[in-house]
Amino acid sequence: MIERYIKQLKIGDISFLKSLSNIDRENLWNEFRFIPYRKDIIKIIFNDLKNSFPFDVFMITYDIEEYAYYGLEYLEKDFSCLFNNRFFHRFIEESSWGLSFVLKNLDSLLLANLDNIFSILRYALYHNRQDILNRLVNNENIIIREHTMYVILDDFAYYFYNIYSDVESYFKNSKGELMDENYLSKMAILVINNLDDIKLFQVFKEFILRNYNKNTLGSLLDSYATLEDRFLFRELLIEDINRYFVTSKDYKWQLYRDYKDYLSKEIINDFGKRIKPFEGLFYEDVLESISANGLLDEFLKYAYMYLEKSTKTKVISKVGSGTCSYVYRIGDYVIKFSDKKYSMVEDSCPNIYLIIKNYEELIKRNDYGKVTGAIEVQRYLSKPVLITQRDLLAKWREDLEENGYLLEDNLVNGMGGTNCFYLDDYHDADIEDVDSLPEWFKKDPIVLVDRDLVYKIK
Repeated sequence: MIERYIKQLKIGDISFLKSLSNIDRENLWNEFRFIPYRKDIIKIIFNDLKNSFPFDVFMITYDIEEYAYYGLEYLEKDFSCLFNNRFFHRFIEESSWGLSFVLKNLDSLLLANLDNIFSILRYALYHNRQDILNRLVNNENIIIREHTMYVILDDFAYYFYNIYSDVESYFKNSKGELMDENYLSKMAILVINNLDDIKLFQVFKEFILRNYNKNTLGSLLDSYATLEDRFLFRELLIEDINRYFVTSKDYKWQLYRDYKDYLSKEIINDFGKRIKPFEGLFYEDVLESISANGLLDEFLKYAYMYLEKSTKTKVISKVGSGTCSYVYRIGDYVIKFSDKKYSMVEDSCPNIYLIIKNYEELIKRNDYGKVTGAIEVQRYLSKPVLITQRDLLAKWREDLEENGYLLEDNLVNGMGGTNCFYLDDYHDADIEDVDSLPEWFKKDPIVLVDRDLVYKIK
């Protein structure tokens, strides 16, 4: 089929390209690059092709010296094509000007796509370009510096000792900015996996434990000990288990649960006493989810803070759970953990009298903005609105809309009603001027207790 297309290109006919998919065009140009008379055809189609398919022109000319001017013009406007790692490697190897462009725009290119560090490192190491290697290893941008070390450990471990003679000196730049703890902890594991160097692991470990209040090293050691069935990881964890526990960001409960026999009596007595009331209240291991989200310390802090504030009771018990949330009673309040939120990232629940007040709210998101964990503290309410109270639920929704909001929760207004509860007193409503509250609300002060799926009317 390519022969037919080549015949059309020879006579300057590019009209058929519009009917091809992006993949078909890409396949065509990949084969086209190996045609001996490629340059002759390019001269014929160049002007017409660049007007309709400027990217295609770049892909078939980037390695031809006389068209370097076009490639530079194209990349100055958009270098996103260099995010393709396979092409990026070809680009710096096959074009006479590609490496110069990359080095001129090195930091911008790498920060836009850290995966390109692999290709640059490979080029520098295999072509003995110490100048390029130094720009990566000693880069003042801490993100580039840490990812470079990680890639060397992961993919080019053979070169590690020659590059990093005093490894700790590279953990921060001249401004004193430290590498991200997650990177360092993962690299500490790679030191064992790829270099089998316990002494160097200790350098990473001590730096992490000294310089970061919380870390993930304990969880990584245990994960590798379990998944890889490697006793060495378990031994290294147990060797300093108390420090790993105290500084753990996301694994404190798991370390307590699985390594209790190795923890100090002080930790067992203190943490064990604080966590015990919450153990086993749910069939699921909710505490593991809270811990994995890095929220366990905050959970316990808020729980005992509001237990102390409680005057009616000091009970700790299970209240209930939903599709993604678990609710504990702590005296006069409840503390809720959610492992996701249904509302969109940009939406935030309003603070109005129709919705229960959050005394505390802590939300964690991943790199994509998606909620992975949340803690909320609210007043404990015991009287739910019944499914039969349709008129009251309809009035609540009507007032919510009059305030400029919509609710997409199907557990309100006849589909269940269990997400609406009575306040003990309308004076507890989330509003500064309680006298301005509607009369119906003063009589029946009902609020939504699930602060999710509430959207502002646009």
